Amino acid sequence: MREVFVEAENGSYAIKIERGLLPRLGAELKEMGISRAAIVTDETVNALYGAAAEKSLREAGIRAKIIVLPAGEHTKSQKYLYEIYDELAAFGVHRSDALVALGGGVIGDLAGFAAATYMRGIGFIQVPTTLLAQVDSSVGGKVAINLPYAKNIIGSFYQPGLVLIDTATLDSLDARQFAAGMAEVIKYAAIFDETMETMIRARDLEAIVCRSCEIKADYVRRDPFDKGCRMELNFGHTLGHCLEVQTDFSVLHGEGVAVGMAAMAKIGENKGITEPGTYERLISLLDDFGLAHDPAIFDRETLEKTVNKDKKMEKGGVRAIFLERMGKAVAKTLPAAELIAGWEELL
Repeated sequence: MREVFVEAENGSYAIKIERGLLPRLGAELKEMGISRAAIVTDETVNALYGAAAEKSLREAGIRAKIIVLPAGEHTKSQKYLYEIYDELAAFGVHRSDALVALGGGVIGDLAGFAAATYMRGIGFIQVPTTLLAQVDSSVGGKVAINLPYAKNIIGSFYQPGLVLIDTATLDSLDARQFAAGMAEVIKYAAIFDETMETMIRARDLEAIVCRSCEIKADYVRRDPFDKGCRMELNFGHTLGHCLEVQTDFSVLHGEGVAVGMAAMAKIGENKGITEPGTYERLISLLDDFGLAHDPAIFDRETLEKTVNKDKKMEKGGVRAIFLERMGKAVAKTLPAAELIAGWEELL
């Protein structure tokens, strides 16, 4: 088993990574003193892993209940947040109990926000089953729901007590979901560690997940509330979120990030921020996984609306993340109109 430890001002915990780890869920929670747990999952993941997760809890003597929600980004909403609250109340969950997020980023974000706010905070365990969730969203404590016109606009920081990663769950991902997860992995290579390019091309999954978690844990340790260096993790996200909203979330998060990263790398080169040749290295990795990166996919009207509502807007403009070179990110504040003009130059 590989372990990565997150040590942050607002919570410390272990990330445990191993193939075949899901059956240990109950034993892990029992060691934490948990006697009652609600599992939040979606219909797709429940069909694959819900019974195994519930069985593990019950065999450990933990009272368990499964809350099954529809799959998809639209579930990350007020409607389903309140459904979770109602289910927790009916199950008699108290502050000493726990909520287990079993699924991808949508379930992790939604369940985490429910855990953070129900009774002002109950135990929270992440069991991510997608590559994107394993390498990114399950680590760091960002929890949120969406509004129809803005992603993750209602949220908080609430660290889990444990992240349990069973890499065998990646076997059930289709090629599209896998590629979307690899977009976030490529992001780590782009902003922090260019040597990851070797393991990415080799598709060494356990090494990829572990190294990604190490990088994310380091950012969280240095900047738990996303006020400084942790913003570098948003590389590709400002424009990526625009594409998600534009397509009513039919585009996967990682697919949006891929297009956003490519656009920001090219805009950076055009502005003299990014070392020439960086864009080509980046799209070579994206091409390896069939990730689209044509900037013409963006709709100007949606881009303007979404960028101006971005959480990273501050006095003077939007806090945009560029690359200095492969493996090194840099933040620049520029007017939203200038960012959009930079995109238009790519067309």
